[in-house]
Amino acid sequence: MKARAGTVGEKGVEPLMEKLRDARPNLRVHMIGHSFGCRLVAAAVNGLPDKGKSPDMVLLLQGAFSHTALP
Repeated sequence: MKARAGTVGEKGVEPLMEKLRDARPNLRVHMIGHSFGCRLVAAAVNGLPDKGKSPDMVLLLQGAFSHTALP
């Protein structure tokens, strides 16, 4: 589950976020994750470039991964 959540975040959600921000730069984006969803959200946000494409808000609830996984 942990590996799958990371893969989906990196290869699925992160590219989707980039396309979304390219198409609608003023759209407010809020991402919420619970348990392994936290792993998915963290992997997606971590892969985004620093070009204003990150979400406006990230909420992680009871993350099912180590705090050392965050940079």
